Amino acid sequence: MANYPEKFTANTIADYVATKNDLAKKEARKILDDFFEVIEAGALSGNKVPLGPFGKLSVKMKPAQPARQGRNPKTGETIQIPPKPETKVPKFSFVKAFKEKCRNS
Repeated sequence: MANYPEKFTANTIADYVATKNDLAKKEARKILDDFFEVIEAGALSGNKVPLGPFGKLSVKMKPAQPARQGRNPKTGETIQIPPKPETKVPKFSFVKAFKEKCRNS
């Protein structure tokens, strides 16, 4: 088993990648930053971005919600809840193999 970092932060992951691949820490950090930049760009442009054996990242549209009547739980007074516009939300779908590894670990 590899010697993984005790804490998983951007710096410790960059250290791990640098050590494992005989790179300078700055180079490893730059590679990781570029990797995440391209993933973000792909997802925000509407593509499903595959992330190896983990799953796919995408952005989906959450439908608009109309205005509705609500009730203040403290006073019981009826209030008008304003409508919510359509919004983009991130979505991640895990692959079956990773889900099974999680269940069995």
